[in-house]
Amino acid sequence: MNKTLAFVINQVDFVENLGIPFLSATAKQLGWHVELFVFDQDTIDEEMRRVKPDLIGYSVMSSDADSFLYINNYLKNRYDFISIMGGPHPTYFPDVRLVAMKLFALRAADYMRTASADDRRYLLY
Repeated sequence: MNKTLAFVINQVDFVENLGIPFLSATAKQLGWHVELFVFDQDTIDEEMRRVKPDLIGYSVMSSDADSFLYINNYLKNRYDFISIMGGPHPTYFPDVRLVAMKLFALRAADYMRTASADDRRYLLY
């Protein structure tokens, strides 16, 4: 089975997100096909149809949490995939999933990752 992982970011920024390259390299070593999408409502549907990811990962800083909740909700309402949200925001505020579902009626990430990105066990699927 060919497993596909897509990381989705909301913008190319001056702050380097080190979790995504580390996880991408690890996933490739474990046999995953890996893609990176910059979320844009004008192009994301084409990318999703082309790649058909099994798993989508987000690395979320607190300043971007609302944006990623919106992005995940947008994609979950259109496509079938498993989502995982990691990074500083879910690590320090793990209740973000429940808040999103209850207060904003959003389809939050299926899983939250609240530790270091260097633990390979979570990519075994």
